[in-house]
Amino acid sequence: FNLRFDQAVTYLNRLMVTLAALAFILLATLIVAFEDVTDGRTGLSTLEVGDIAPSDIFAPETRTYVSQVLTEQRREAAAANVAPIYAPPNPEIARQQTDLALRILNFIDNVRRAPFDTTDQKIRDIEEITALALDRDTIRQLLELDNETWQDVSDQVIAVIERVMRTDIRETNLSSVRAQIPNQVGVRFNEIEAGIIVAVVGDLIRPNSFPDEAATQETREAAAAGI
Repeated sequence: FNLRFDQAVTYLNRLMVTLAALAFILLATLIVAFEDVTDGRTGLSTLEVGDIAPSDIFAPETRTYVSQVLTEQRREAAAANVAPIYAPPNPEIARQQTDLALRILNFIDNVRRAPFDTTDQKIRDIEEITALALDRDTIRQLLELDNETWQDVSDQVIAVIERVMRTDIRETNLSSVRAQIPNQVGVRFNEIEAGIIVAVVGDLIRPNSFPDEAATQETREAAAAGI
């Protein structure tokens, strides 16, 4: 370029400074552009506590922690899985039903012995017993029994009630207990007599075991605490 050496050095220095400045500007621009691109993809540089990440963020290592939400869900599930705990059979209920059966049988015996009442009147009198729901055919069969057989049937009614009411009877299994009553009747009775016994006993059987709320709650709390 027909320059003296000192002029060439000066111009070369200026050129190097200019190139360095341009290189710095270019590099800074690339860095900013790269951050803009990555921020649009992950948003890491601007995220704050409580923000929603625009995409999934993967931790560089696996960590575990106690989740209060999941723990509470598991505790609720454990408590819900505990079945109700029932109290033992209440003997007082068995005594009440046995006493009721004795009074009913005594009333029926008096109706059977009424000398001036017609059969229809006797049937109506027995139908007035609120604790029983005997159909007319059963009542008629009951009235046609001779006194000795009736006494035997009455004794069997009391024996079966006392035996059945000693078992665990709940609202949930009451129907199945009643279905098993025929198996409790002595084999000496014929079909009609056994039918009368089953009908009377079935109407007088009552639940004698009920949920123990305190014990159930305690067990459920213990199950939840074990999670």
